[in-house]
Amino acid sequence: MKTNILIYIISLIVLIAGIILVVENPDSGRIQMIAGGLTFLGLALNVLGFSLRIRPKRH
Repeated sequence: MKTNILIYIISLIVLIAGIILVVENPDSGRIQMIAGGLTFLGLALNVLGFSLRIRPKRH
């Protein structure tokens, strides 16, 4: 499996985990902070996976 696809899949899993934490525990400040960190990490991995994709060379 290509690295960029693997990073993209991991980023989606991390983003989903952050959303689930927010939905399951909306009143916990600590969980909100963890979910925010997971969301930031997921978005950063998503951008990294997108930037690592191989583009065909133009002639």
